[in-house]
Amino acid sequence: MAASRSDDYNALAAVIAAARETGGDHFGKAIVGWLRGHVRFDHCVIFGYRGASRPPLLFETFSPAESHIFVALYQEGPYLLDPFHHAAVERKEGFWRMRELAPDRFYASEYYRSYYSQTRLAEEVGFFVPLAGKDALVLSLMRLRATGPFGTADARLLRDMAPAVIGFCKQRWPSLPAEEVAAQASGETVAMTNELDRAHIWKSLSLTSREKQVVDLVLQGHSTESIARAADRAGDRQGPPPQHLSQAQDQVAGRTLRPLRRDHRRADRLSFDSIGSAAANTALASLTIET
Repeated sequence: MAASRSDDYNALAAVIAAARETGGDHFGKAIVGWLRGHVRFDHCVIFGYRGASRPPLLFETFSPAESHIFVALYQEGPYLLDPFHHAAVERKEGFWRMRELAPDRFYASEYYRSYYSQTRLAEEVGFFVPLAGKDALVLSLMRLRATGPFGTADARLLRDMAPAVIGFCKQRWPSLPAEEVAAQASGETVAMTNELDRAHIWKSLSLTSREKQVVDLVLQGHSTESIARAADRAGDRQGPPPQHLSQAQDQVAGRTLRPLRRDHRRADRLSFDSIGSAAANTALASLTIET
């Protein structure tokens, strides 16, 4: 798999040259070419992250059909439950494997069952790049189930390459593109609705900040024990468990994963059952103490 020294230097020179450009996909193609000279992978995608805002697509290698799942559907809401999104917003830097960031019940989460399982990935790894302000980007490398997960040697090599990859990405994108705005037919503009929808749910259900956190953690795939450990670290162990978290989870999941329900090709794969709702109430109950 390893490229010759001459080929590697030529590919690296192409990355350096493309990093100086301010438009087009030359940089994405160049860095994919360089990385593929060292490690095998099926897809690459680069997303920018700015809090809860819709993540801008910076580069992709998908076909149009694949892009529908990996990009279009992802941008409409599921990204809010993505471990990569949360890690980027938390300003992590370096090379990380999904297995290192995912919650302990990730494979039973709403995000995995309703969205991630549709990608048919064996593994996803990423280079996490904090940018100016609170912006960040993630360069993800993906291997399909037919290819199999990244080996230990591959992961070690990619981790060693991380400082160079991060430096090149920062040179190409010192900051993210301006925030996307949706246009109405009248010519007026409106803000993207994902965060507004969630804020409306929190307000309508009168959820406390702790309750909001529990609902989000359950949807992401955290177990009762994982949520309790997080509460211990935060010193948060007070208050009775509310009885309306099931309704809160159903509404947040419905809004966050709404595009998947609209997508007729995977409507029969969706499952918004009561398992997660029960887990939310159980998790919050475990955070309480006798008064």
